[in-house]
Amino acid sequence: MPNGETKIVLQVGSTVRLTKDGDVVIDNPEIELSRETNAADAVLSYAFDAKTGSHSLRLVDPVADRAHMKTHKRND
Repeated sequence: MPNGETKIVLQVGSTVRLTKDGDVVIDNPEIELSRETNAADAVLSYAFDAKTGSHSLRLVDPVADRAHMKTHKRND
């Protein structure tokens, strides 16, 4: 991951808020999983350029490893 970027690990139902100062706030009231990338449904890279006020998001790998389960049940 390039310098100055923050890794954002998301699960389904996550809410991401980016403040005008470049702070990242992640909330997920539906599930509480670890922030490990192998538990993620998506991983984003985030960078903030304070000079221009520009927020940059980039989708990166890996995504969730669900091959070990044939079906999913609520809260698994």
